[in-house]
Amino acid sequence: MPSDLTPFPRPGERLEGGSLLASTEGLPSGYQSLLRDTLKLTGVARIAFNGLLALGLLAGLAGTAAALYNVESGIDPDAAGSLQIGFAWIVVAMFEVVALGIVAGLNGAFLGVRWLIRRSNQG
Repeated sequence: MPSDLTPFPRPGERLEGGSLLASTEGLPSGYQSLLRDTLKLTGVARIAFNGLLALGLLAGLAGTAAALYNVESGIDPDAAGSLQIGFAWIVVAMFEVVALGIVAGLNGAFLGVRWLIRRSNQG
């Protein structure tokens, strides 16, 4: 009798009569591959990148909550809530593009300097 009685296959195993599980190429691994292989972010840059994304998500949610409170509480009943929510997410998106661009740029500069130092030390 097998020691693992779970009816679910392990990641990478095939289902009976099926194909390879899609979990091996899911969003988390694809996202990490994007950061590591495509953008070539170092570990610290990946932490900063993910932190800024989380901060942007929280800021967008706070802007959405503030817009809903503003309209629904009667403070500004004539305002269009959807426009306020859209504006909050547009401001967050602009911040994210600039902040993530700065992280990627600083990471690229760091990798370039590191490459130059290693090349000069080789000989």
